[in-house]
Amino acid sequence: MTPLIFTRISEGFQAAADGMDATVEGLVKDARPAVASGVCRAGDLVAQGARSQPLLAATLPFALRDLVKRTPGFAPGDVFIGNDPYAGGSSLADLRMFAPLFVGDEALFFAGSAVRYPDMGGRAAGGFSPGATDVRQEGVRVPWTRLRDRSGEMDEALVELLAANARFPGRLRALLRAQVAGLDAGLERLRGLIERYGAEVVREAEVEMGRRAGAAMGAGIADLPDGWYAFEDVLDGDGVRDRGVRLIVGAEVAGDRLRLSFEGSDGPCVGPLNCGGGLTEAACRVALRHLFPEVAGHTAAFEGVEVVLPEASFVNALAPQPVSGATEVAGRVAEAVIAALAQADPARAGAGSFASACHVSLHGRAEGFGDYLMALSLGGGLGACIRGDGLTNGSGASTGGEMPSLEGLEERYPIRVLEYAVRPGSGGAGRYRGGMGAVFAFEVLRGEAVLTLFGDRGRRGAQGLRRGARGARARVEIVKSSGFKIQDSRFKIETLNLESSILNLESHDDFTSLKSEGVMLGAGDRVRVETPGGGGYGHPYERAIRLVTRDVAEGALTRREAAVQHGVIFFEGSLDYDSPKTFQLRSYPLSVADIEGILDELEEGRV
Repeated sequence: MTPLIFTRISEGFQAAADGMDATVEGLVKDARPAVASGVCRAGDLVAQGARSQPLLAATLPFALRDLVKRTPGFAPGDVFIGNDPYAGGSSLADLRMFAPLFVGDEALFFAGSAVRYPDMGGRAAGGFSPGATDVRQEGVRVPWTRLRDRSGEMDEALVELLAANARFPGRLRALLRAQVAGLDAGLERLRGLIERYGAEVVREAEVEMGRRAGAAMGAGIADLPDGWYAFEDVLDGDGVRDRGVRLIVGAEVAGDRLRLSFEGSDGPCVGPLNCGGGLTEAACRVALRHLFPEVAGHTAAFEGVEVVLPEASFVNALAPQPVSGATEVAGRVAEAVIAALAQADPARAGAGSFASACHVSLHGRAEGFGDYLMALSLGGGLGACIRGDGLTNGSGASTGGEMPSLEGLEERYPIRVLEYAVRPGSGGAGRYRGGMGAVFAFEVLRGEAVLTLFGDRGRRGAQGLRRGARGARARVEIVKSSGFKIQDSRFKIETLNLESSILNLESHDDFTSLKSEGVMLGAGDRVRVETPGGGGYGHPYERAIRLVTRDVAEGALTRREAAVQHGVIFFEGSLDYDSPKTFQLRSYPLSVADIEGILDELEEGRV
């Protein structure tokens, strides 16, 4: 096999995966769903779509491995569907499909995809159920089932069964058909590849792709200093209990091999902040590809990586533990792995990112709009790194998405967007500043609606690196038209109108958290979400004064913040800085980043 043929076959695999993503997106016109597509062998991911959601794509080999184990045989034309979160899935809202490609009597490859559905039933619309204590409260659990057989006809009884349990059956049917069409598009491209080069050559190229991916990952790990590196994080309450959830990851580097252990992490959560072991391992793979972007996505890249999960832990969920917050956990797992290995090589990693779903769901009925569901996952600040400031209002290491147009939101839903802007000052201070979060605010114009919130980082912002400061925490404010105001920064309620009712928050005694459901809204009510910022890199006093001046000029920092965070004093009414006072202030040994570190150690009982 010549290098040119190898390259063309590799590109053919990539084109098949990209074609599946494009087909699904093209058939779903009103809003782009979270989609991940890939070409697989039994247990291996060969290639994933360039626009695929990284975490969903990383779960495909785990799901296919379980499907192959549970299915006695496949036939041409088959399409299997499932969403079991304990068998390579994530949450019940993410449906996975696989279709085999036969060459003779052998299923040589599989086209696979995962799509997030806006509603699969359950107690809360939008796929997140902050108050759930059992997976059966979160929607319909679908074990591996044949959706289509060699006849080419879909099992309409199964389609109707799923549609009957969804709040928006028409959209569910459309997504199912779009997902099947995506698989067919991928299979067609793979057939063309095999017809052109022959099955043996294509298989040989796939094996070589895996060998190269494994060698590249091994070389990347070998560049890290041997040793043991650990990172500890704490997530906010699980939605049911107001208690932090401890996540611990230890990374042992030995030559070209890596062992990631989650021993010591908290046990299963009562609320939905749990995820299956396959999803946790998938998040680890996403983190490693983030650290080693030169490595291709072939599953063989991870043959030298061992992941150790405790038997009873929120990162290794078992039925019937609730899992609608699984992607939230997975995002923090990916960040924790990156943070642990950042100690080995800070140049490869950055400070902590917001790594939170920041999910806002509004479900209601209004004249002129009928039944509607607005489901948004907002962006936040990414961590700074040795190369510069963090990205503002981006996606986390484990996710990928885009904000719909504001005009489109106002056209489809009875809301008015009041603000969508960068959140000033939310990036952690440092030599390089963390990326800033976003502000999204809207007002309900008519009818009644139910609000669901699912996010994190309300108590502890994203960590800095090399003495960089933490990013700002998430904050939510709900203002009722009566004047009653709910604030969520440190989980307190400020009552502006004592006659207002808080029955819609009866699941909480004295606070509303970033994980809330059943919040009733009516015309005139307003919601404001401020997403977290990214952590800073390097000591804040090392930030170039010209960059601090730029931040003040652009409104990213106030003059007071420039002084407190970076030790730069500006003359009143001017962007000229007071040189003597600035250098006097910068001579002090402690900055806000150092104080945050001391407070963290006190909170964790290390001092």
